[in-house]
Order: sequence, then C-alpha cells, then structure tokens
Amino acid sequence: MGCCCSTKKDPEIFVPRSQRWCTDLLFLIAFIVCWGLGIALAVVTINKDPSLIDDILYPRDSYGNNCGKPGTATENLPKVFYPQLDTDIRNQIDVFTSYRYWDFKPTRLCASSCPSGFSVSNPIAYGGPTYPCGYDDTELSSGQNVSTEFGSGETCATGSVPTYYYIYVTQDVVSRCFPFDDSRVTGDRLLCAQPSCTSPGLNASLNGNVQCTSVADADATNVWAMCTAGTPDSVCTAQRSACELVLVEASSVRYHPESETDESSKYTTELANFFAMVIGGVNGLVRSEALIAQGLCGILLPVLLGFVWAIFLWLFAGILIYTLITLLIVVCLIGVFFFMYKAGWFGQHITLTNIYNSTLTQTAAENEQTWYGVLAIILLVLTLIIIIFFFLSRKAIKRLIAIVEECTKVFKAMSAIVLWPILLQLPLELGVFFYGAFISYYIAVVWTESGSMLTFILLHLLLIFWTVNLIKATVWSSMAAAVGVWYTTINAPGSSAHGFAGCGTGCSELWDSTFLILAKHMGSMAFGSLILGICQLLRLVLATIDYYTQDLQDKNLFLKIAMKCSQCVMYCLQKTIEFISYFGYIFVATRGENFCKACVSTFGFVCKYMAQTAVNKTVQSLLRLLIGWSIPFTCSIVTFLILDSIKAYEDYNAMWPALIVFISSFIIADGICTVYDCCIDTIYLLSFEDMSRSGGPKYMSADLRAGFGFDNAENEVSSSATKYKSVAERRNGPAFSAGSTSV
Repeated sequence: MGCCCSTKKDPEIFVPRSQRWCTDLLFLIAFIVCWGLGIALAVVTINKDPSLIDDILYPRDSYGNNCGKPGTATENLPKVFYPQLDTDIRNQIDVFTSYRYWDFKPTRLCASSCPSGFSVSNPIAYGGPTYPCGYDDTELSSGQNVSTEFGSGETCATGSVPTYYYIYVTQDVVSRCFPFDDSRVTGDRLLCAQPSCTSPGLNASLNGNVQCTSVADADATNVWAMCTAGTPDSVCTAQRSACELVLVEASSVRYHPESETDESSKYTTELANFFAMVIGGVNGLVRSEALIAQGLCGILLPVLLGFVWAIFLWLFAGILIYTLITLLIVVCLIGVFFFMYKAGWFGQHITLTNIYNSTLTQTAAENEQTWYGVLAIILLVLTLIIIIFFFLSRKAIKRLIAIVEECTKVFKAMSAIVLWPILLQLPLELGVFFYGAFISYYIAVVWTESGSMLTFILLHLLLIFWTVNLIKATVWSSMAAAVGVWYTTINAPGSSAHGFAGCGTGCSELWDSTFLILAKHMGSMAFGSLILGICQLLRLVLATIDYYTQDLQDKNLFLKIAMKCSQCVMYCLQKTIEFISYFGYIFVATRGENFCKACVSTFGFVCKYMAQTAVNKTVQSLLRLLIGWSIPFTCSIVTFLILDSIKAYEDYNAMWPALIVFISSFIIADGICTVYDCCIDTIYLLSFEDMSRSGGPKYMSADLRAGFGFDNAENEVSSSATKYKSVAERRNGPAFSAGSTSV
C-alpha cells in the first residue's frame, strides 16, 4: 500500500524569486495614491500662504518684515534679535506656566548684524522712526492685530516703532541673535601686594618708581601697579624682581539703563547664561580634537563593538544567556523583597545597616502598605512563574544558544548587514521626519478652521507613520531574505567555501534581497505598515487627549483610570501587532507569501513552538538591553577620557562631545540590535521549519544540528531507526544541491 501512495512534497523554506508573484498590490497602489494626495495637500497648504517659507528663510520681525529678504526695505538688515525679552516674558508668563512655549511672541527687530554689546562712546539705536513697517496701520497680513504680534499697544504706522538700546553681546544662530553676555573685558593689570607700596626700602631700590593704586578691596592700601603703560622695559624688569607677590587683575565692565533692576533683567540674564553654556559647548564640539573623537568614537567604534559582541556571543553565548536569565530572576526577587519590606511584612522593628538612602527603605504609611502588599504578591507570583518556566524550558534555552551562535556566523559571512539599517533606514527616516515636521507646522499655521486643521494634521501624520513603518519593514525583510539565502546556500552542508576563510561582505546577497522585496513584496510591506501606522496614530491621539485633560483627570478618578487603561490597551495592541507583523515579514521574505497568509503562518508557528518563542523573545530583550546600552556608554566614556586627557582641550567641557557620541552611538547600536533580532528570528523560523520536514533538516549546518542535539540522538539509536540523516550522509546524498536556492 505504501508503494501506491505518493509522498507529499515538503515546501521549500526559501522560495526563489522566479517562483514568486507580486503580493498585496492594492496596498502598494493605495500607498502611492495617498502620497500623491499628501503632496497635493502640501502644495495647496504652501500656496495658501507662501510667506511662511520666507519666514523660515528670512526671519520675521514684529512689524511685518522678513529680515534680509531681497527687494524689501529690510534687505540690508538680515539678522533678527530680541530687544525686550524680560518685558515680553513677564507679559506672557501664562504661556510659560502652561508650557505652551510655541505661543510665546517676543518682540523682534531686524539688524544689519547681531548686537555685540553696548558702547558708551558710540551707542547704537535699533528701531526708531526710520524703521520700516511691513503692515498697514491696524492689522497684520494674517488678520491679527499688531498688538497680538509684538505685545505693544501701538500700531505699525511708520514712525511708531520704539527705539531700543541693547546691552547684550549676542551670538548668531541661523540669522537669529541670542544673548549670551552683557559684560566687557576692559583689560588686565599687573599688581604687587608684597612688599607694600609704602615700603621705604622698595621705593629706594626702584628709585621712586612705585605708585600705590586702588583696587576693589577697599582695605587693600598696600597694592601698587607694575609695568603700566609707558613704563620702560628695564624698569618693568626691576619691578618684577622686587615684587614678592605678583597678582593679575582681570577687569570687566557692564553698562545698563538706569531703569533696569535685577528683576527686570532676570529672564534675559538666565537665557544669556544658558546660551553662553550652549555656545561654549558648540565651540568645543567643532574643535579638531573633538571632531576626530566624535568621528572615531561616535561612528567607527560602535560598529567595531557590534562585531566584538558577535565574537563574544560566538565564544560565550551560553554563559551570557544563562547569566542574563539569572540576573532577571535576581532582579525580580529584589523587587519582591523590597515591596514586602515597604508593606511592613518584616515587622516594625527591623534594623537595617548600611542604608544610604533612607527614603527607599522607610516603611510605607498605613494607607500605602496594602498596595505594596498587592504588588509584592503579584511580583512574587510572576517571579515563580518565570523560574518554573525557565526550568521547564531548558531544552529551548539550549536551542536558543545554538541559534545565537549560528547568528554570529552571519556577521562573518555578510559583514555589510551591520550597516544595512544605518545606511538605508536612517537617512530615509530622517528625510521623512523633516518633511513631516515641516508640513505639519505649515498645516497648523495656515488652516485656521480647527476642524479642517485637525483632519489634515491627522491624515498627514498617518501618511508619515505609514511611510516610516514601510521603511522599517522593507529593511527588515531585506535582511531576512539575505539571511534566508545565507542559511540555504552559503551555510548549508556541502556548500562551497565562501569568501576568504568564510568571511565576506554579503553585499550581493543584501542588494539582491532588497531588490526582491522592492520588486515583489512592497504591497505586503505597505499592508503591515498601514496597520502599525493606524495603531501609532491612535496612541498619539490618546496621548494628546491625556495631556490636555490633566485638570479634568485630577478631579475625576474614573476618567483618569479610563484614560490610563485605554493607553495601556493600545500599547499592548500595538506591540502584539508588531510582533505578528515582523514575524510575518520573515515569512513574506522567505516564502513569498502575502501579508495575510504570512500572519496566519506566524500564528500557527508561534502556537506550535510557544515555549521556544517565549524564551527567544525574553532573551532577545535582555540582549538588546545589554548590547544597546553598553555600546553608547562605552563610546561616550572613551570619548570623555580621551578629550579630558588632551591638554589643548582643557578649556572646553568634554561632556558635550561625549553626549553627541552617546546619541550617535545609541542610534548605531539600535541598528545593530535590529540586525541581531532579525538574524535570530529568521534563523529560528528557518531552522524549525527545516527541522519539521518529513525527511529531516535539509539545510541545517553541523553546528546547529549539534546544538539541537540531532547528531547525539543519531548516535544513541541504530541506523535503521535514525529519523534524521547525518551531516555526512546529507552532504553526499542527492537530496541537496548547494546552489539550488537563490534569490
């Protein structure tokens, strides 16, 4: 009977491009149409008020002028500064107390250059009767009253602009002049404090060339000036030799109007101090030493550390994974004991030693102990579940270790995959972000009717979220397809040597896989990205409602609970959809399925290997936490230590370059972690699909078979009962050809 029945052919775990069809084309068409409508909305919005572009290119003053705009009265006044910040801040203090900083409207004036301080001999007047007015006598071009624009009751009639004298030194930042200092250094003096200027011996030795001088300290009557202007070099040398204590007096002077008080200049002074700090930091960032350190430690070092982590995982994956699991359990137990103590379960008279922060161990008040007790019980139950789960999943942990070790081979065979998210995803996302921010600002300003504005903003943001998720999905699927090619060809048993000693860039595999996704499966990427974009938009709407209803929530506990629960539900829903979608993208990339079928396959796969999936995702989160934070911290610390040890850089703060390096290396580390996640998930899916074949694993490497325990099982049973063929048998058998699978 068995001879009469045909054997069901196992599906390929990686389908070649020639056997694939375009998937979910309707969603790709919908995406293109939506972008066409989005561009049309942007064009209509910009044409509604083109002057907003002028406001960006040429800063706007408070009197209807664009500073420096060619062909206008302010063509030769390209800079804008803020002559009465303190008055403006006091008049609009409610804007700051309600955190509506974007509604702040400071008085602005155009100037030929940024003010460089106050000069007594040649004070510069800004504004005044000759200052041009770009508005009519009563209204702005936008229809608002002038007083709303610059906080003055006067209209913008010619000759009505007040005259200002500005005392602050300012810094030019994109044609905007920000204050950072209001004092001026008047020069240094050499002083001598010992011996006293009245000393007869001193005067005799210097032939009377000693003149007592006054200093800020009125009691210091013994000080005399050395090497004053016009003093011969020989006399100056003699004065230095005779002085036992030489001092340098650094003097500065500040001029301000008589009406100014500490209160009236408070905010401008604080802002000036802030900008002085920022400007000092920027000056330190552009130093050659800092630029070199930022390039090496902020770009090159994170990539190198990504490969270092790959080598470390290849050598010590088992030790590291078991250590992370142990630390997770230890942290949970610490949390349990902390909540137990705060709940007062250890008694009221317990004595703790070496407690550095008493607020952390102080027994909670009676009305809080119940909640701490509930938290202690919940965390205790979760901890027990985690311990039991990992104990019962010992085999799954061993398989995960084998998968992680196999994942490190990808970095060796396709080293360019580390840069794939950075080179492709990051620039596109930045471009979409800046476009989205620009058009969002335009829509919010131009469309004055609230209903239209909200509708257009929401539609525009949905398009931006959709696009960003599409970029992420495309890069993820491209890497998954490349790993699929690597698994079924380069890394498979019997394959020929790849590159030099197994090392290679993998650029051809990555580009071919990217082209495969772009040519065949962009519709599926658009489908999944749209669902995620809708979830993110709903979360943003809920967060906005939560922000603007804080006062109502403080008065209504039910409303507050409902709002927090809604946000929690949307967060969980988004994470669930992301989990299914990104596993689905792997099925799309390897099997060529449409998105719906890929999600069904994902659901079936996860249900079939639920414990293994849970172990994988838990450990992946721990690895991402470790790798994603260790790289930026290491890079920033190295940057700080290098710059702090350079003598030429001692006048600058090394924390600023270290902060920039932390940000850039964090972005790169996040991309590296994405590569790890993609490789682990793809190898996990392919290996378990390969393992479930009726004839046994076809493409699984010897190391992965050993990690899964297949070859050990073969040694324990007779050859007639062997379920899976050995590596040697599969290498020599006709069932496999190394070049049978291609993109």
